Amino acid sequence: MTETNISNSTKNEKNVGITSKIIHQVKETAYKDAYTARELFKMNIHEVPFLLDGLIPQTGLSCLTGSSDCNKSTFLRQLSLEIALGSENHLGFKLNTRHKKVIYISTEDDFAAISALIKKQYSKDRPEEILDNIYFVFSTESHIKRLGDILKSKKVDLVVLDTWTDLFSGDLNQSNKVRGSFEAYNELSRKYGCAFIFVHHQGKRTEDNSPSKNNLLGSQGIEAKMRAVVELRRDIGSRRLLTITKGNYSKDSFKGKSFVLELQEDTMLFQRKDETVNFSVGYGFEGLKVKFDKKAIIKKLLQLKSDGLSFEKAHKKITENFENAPGLTTLKTWFKDQSDSQTPSK
Repeated sequence: MTETNISNSTKNEKNVGITSKIIHQVKETAYKDAYTARELFKMNIHEVPFLLDGLIPQTGLSCLTGSSDCNKSTFLRQLSLEIALGSENHLGFKLNTRHKKVIYISTEDDFAAISALIKKQYSKDRPEEILDNIYFVFSTESHIKRLGDILKSKKVDLVVLDTWTDLFSGDLNQSNKVRGSFEAYNELSRKYGCAFIFVHHQGKRTEDNSPSKNNLLGSQGIEAKMRAVVELRRDIGSRRLLTITKGNYSKDSFKGKSFVLELQEDTMLFQRKDETVNFSVGYGFEGLKVKFDKKAIIKKLLQLKSDGLSFEKAHKKITENFENAPGLTTLKTWFKDQSDSQTPSK
């Protein structure tokens, strides 16, 4: 076996975790699917390397989850741009890029939508050549084979699959089928040394639950195959809460709290606020003083729906009329609950 080579400047560093400096200096190692314990022991690796410190491991499978209107894709496009630029951090988390390249499979947004969104998110004072480092794929046909062909010819840091349910044709609740479907991605990740992150929705009626890996839609086998599960959820207005709900390699200091992000609507870019929100019982967060006037909101919602407005337009109106408004998914759940509770008049 050829051991991982580390430059002379880092060979003398002992008993320290891998830093981004070391990660940049690690040379590629020929792929193997089996090692002796001694070979593994002699590798100059002291901590599991991360692509995005504490959140996304450098290799393996991760998942970004949340309701359908919390800007998960926006978050991942911004991350992709930072990787392509070779930035040293993303939203205050250390970013350890090696190749400055991303493959992004988009199943919901087509080329026209991505074209417009990229123009918003990418600053005009940055060189356009950087955008060549992100490769968008819009066809899902034979996508695993296509991914393998692309990865043979170009080394990347991250592969984004947005969204996974559009790429899986089986039953979401069959654990063995779900776990088996992820193995092909896992093999590509190991073989080509890159991270895979899947966008996946949460289960019905979990939006108001505390952040949990169990909120994922479908079988427990989904989160079981992930090395990390990160949740993004709406807070008040343009605020979002970013939470590690599963992190096999993440430090405890990253868990049990949500990082507060602010979405800038003119640029569709997130900024991280200098605050965190801790978990607790009930609504799920300690110190998060969010109270909805549920009765008044439902009354307004019923009126707007009777006027023929879509849920999206009704949600916009409610957001404009109430200081604290729930997310779109919660609004739909409240409407359904209200409809189910009404019995036909006699």
